[in-house]
Order: sequence, then C-alpha cells, then structure tokens
Amino acid sequence: MQVLDGGSDWQNVRSDGSTTLDVRLVRKTSDDALTDMTYRGIRQGASDVIARVEKEKLSTLATIISVLLRSSKPQRRNTPG
Repeated sequence: MQVLDGGSDWQNVRSDGSTTLDVRLVRKTSDDALTDMTYRGIRQGASDVIARVEKEKLSTLATIISVLLRSSKPQRRNTPG
C-alpha cells in the first residue's frame, strides 16, 4: 500500500484545550485501486499532561472517532477488512 502525495490534515485547538484532527489522504493498493481515506480524532487530557506531551515531543494517540474509505474498484467497495 502506498500513500500518494496531496493528502492534508487539519488540527483545531478548542477552548477546552482538546485538539481535534481531520485527515484526508489517497492510498494506492497492490492491485492499483485508489482508496480515499478520511479519519477524524480528538486528543484531550489534563492541561499539565498536554503541556508535558507538547514540551517533550512525546507521542500520543488520538481517539479515532470515524474512518471513511472509498475505493475506485467496485470489488473493494462495501467489503469488511
């Protein structure tokens, strides 16, 4: 699987200190199907924890809210996995 150039992401810091994430990208599979992938998440926590994460450049995981996949190949549409 290859992620193609041209994707984008947006972060929005909300008044409660949480950060929302909106990511969009296109992937190319081994059988040349193009898959449009969109996912959204949110990072939240106590302000002192978030400050430490940002200061020390620690990795954090976003809580994924939703994922949307769309494929250019009909046989890849509406299939699990």
